[in-house]
Amino acid sequence: MKILDMKIGTLIYILKQTNLNESEKIELMNFVETASKEQIFHLLITGRMISESDIDQTIQESNNKHKEIVEQRLNELVLGAAGLATLIAYLAIVGAMAIIGMAIEVFMLTVSKQYRKCIKFKNVESEFELCAANVRLDAYEEKLKFLKDKISLCNKAKDPKECDLKVKLEINKTEKKIEAAKNEIKKAEEKVKSQKK
Repeated sequence: MKILDMKIGTLIYILKQTNLNESEKIELMNFVETASKEQIFHLLITGRMISESDIDQTIQESNNKHKEIVEQRLNELVLGAAGLATLIAYLAIVGAMAIIGMAIEVFMLTVSKQYRKCIKFKNVESEFELCAANVRLDAYEEKLKFLKDKISLCNKAKDPKECDLKVKLEINKTEKKIEAAKNEIKKAEEKVKSQKK
């Protein structure tokens, strides 16, 4: 995953958080601006900022605990009645942004959940890039599945036609990102092969 894409996604995620006040959001956004990939993933997994020097030890300590939390939140969003009730309530207020916002959260949570398997490659750039590209593909596929599963709920939005159109546009964008991610994987695989020769 490209660092710029990751930072943009994280900034959107921070802006969506209703449990943070404006100064906390600004502090987190300023942190994200200069953070490394590992620092951003740590922020997404734990909700806390961390220095580069402490990242290795803390990620190892938090892996098991936060894997369970991330899986629980993903299950709530994708399968749970509470996630569905929240989505329907938001649809009446903000329309398509409710579905798109939750789809972005599914993407971010999937990345957070799967990123840990890439940590073992952090000292081998080509292997890390390949692992990260596979994580990104999986996350986009989960986002696409969520969008396709939930588009029928647009009939509960204040403007169903506009909601349907916006979600379909997001589906189209996500499908393009999936194709781009598949191309990234091919390039990363070639890079890994060439370095092993």
